[in-house]
Amino acid sequence: MVTDGTVTLAPFERDDLARVLEWVNDAELCRAVDRVLPVTRLEHERWYEALVTQRDSVTFAIQVEGETIGLCGLAHQRPRQRRATLWIYIGPAAQRGRGYGERSVRLLLRFGFEQLNLHRIHLFTPAYNIAAQKTYLKCGFREEGRDRDHIFIDGRYHDDVRMGILDSEYAPSEE
Repeated sequence: MVTDGTVTLAPFERDDLARVLEWVNDAELCRAVDRVLPVTRLEHERWYEALVTQRDSVTFAIQVEGETIGLCGLAHQRPRQRRATLWIYIGPAAQRGRGYGERSVRLLLRFGFEQLNLHRIHLFTPAYNIAAQKTYLKCGFREEGRDRDHIFIDGRYHDDVRMGILDSEYAPSEE
């Protein structure tokens, strides 16, 4: 587990699956992270089984006061290149916009750079998700490019923004 005293990144357990299934079928959340609706319970259980057996990824439950409010992780880890892809989402709409995402990203960076000895962490976010981009910039990420018309959602194409941070740019939080 990794914590900053407010947010804890804990193991993602099977007990959280029902709650997470509700989130991954929420249209607003799916639009923010470019997911496709709907996800069935069987598909969700298969996803979980595949997730917990992956060797190139780590997934955390984001917890506040012992309650799971989201998921995050470092996927596609490449030990030789010392890089990984960061992903995150806060499930309940009432928990978004409260700083938990930023705290979680900072904890993931700490884990990735200090525990996994990564050199580079990167991510992708839809260009229309301005709130996410602002959070990533506050955490030290830089925009590295855009994949034009990469996402098709709401009947039209959108750019996908690539962002990254290097270990030399990482500044541990003072909290």
